[in-house]
Amino acid sequence: MALLLDRLQIKNFRAFRSLEIEQLGRVNLIVGANSSGKSTVLEALRIYASRGASNVLWELLLSREELPSSNSKPLALDRVTTAFMQLFNGRPWRWEGSEHFEIGSKDREAVLVDTGRVNASPVLFSGTPGMMHTVNLEHDSRFPFHLAIAPHAYVPPDGFTSSFASGIWDKIALSELEDFVVEILQIIAPTAERISFIGEPTESRIAVAKLREERRAIPVRSLGDGVNRILGIALALVSGKGGFVLIDEIENGIHFSVQRKLWDSIFKAAQKLDVQVFATTHSLECIEAFQEASAADQNEEAILIRLDRHDGNVESFVLSERELTIATRDGLEVR
Repeated sequence: MALLLDRLQIKNFRAFRSLEIEQLGRVNLIVGANSSGKSTVLEALRIYASRGASNVLWELLLSREELPSSNSKPLALDRVTTAFMQLFNGRPWRWEGSEHFEIGSKDREAVLVDTGRVNASPVLFSGTPGMMHTVNLEHDSRFPFHLAIAPHAYVPPDGFTSSFASGIWDKIALSELEDFVVEILQIIAPTAERISFIGEPTESRIAVAKLREERRAIPVRSLGDGVNRILGIALALVSGKGGFVLIDEIENGIHFSVQRKLWDSIFKAAQKLDVQVFATTHSLECIEAFQEASAADQNEEAILIRLDRHDGNVESFVLSERELTIATRDGLEVR
């Protein structure tokens, strides 16, 4: 199965004046020092997959608290336009109508986001050539899913919300994908037999698991952060089928002793569900587990990407599965 992206180029987006990652695999692990841009690569991929969907752009700003959340009244347009300028390299302080950033590759169509003006008012355009749309700067507008380049699922460092997770579960319940989610959950909870979400559809529903030794289902969160984290990753893998799965700080809440099993499951899912996985980590144990799983997988589709900041720009250094094996064996620092 062909990869959705075999290389990535990001221009003028956030910390990246110009970043080129010359090789991508089916499963990619991104490492680097704090503020090197690991999470920013995931943001760029969300924009690329959604073809610059308006709601994705809003979500990126809200998640970094660059855009105030206001349900009571509309935000002032000048505050919103200032917030959107945070997406552009150098954080321009004025809306000149001439800023743009680009995400894609040399061989695939790129997603463009451009500032402009219509009747003297600030406007943001987003999309690919021939499919540009206007981003509504007044509120978080929805964007038709069928116009996206590919499905994508994003797992933030603190995991899914219950409402988001339950929405995914409703789409896969009673299918073979349900069994796949339970199988991954058994990495940490080996006696888990079934899971479900309980509660009213209009409320925040609770994930529960039926364990072999328990007579009644119990809340997944009561089993610990690791179980809840792995459930979120499993749901992301099935919901991203045929597209991208993006996992920020994948090691969060997961003990190093089970990280190899998690990577084994991710490699299996990437092949079975035709997903391209991108994850970030700070953990050396996580990198070692990734290397061991990639060596056992033997498909040579694992790539480690290290980001380094030099002279105000970020550069990438890529290690293939074979190169990563040598580096790990020789004790070379790859973080």
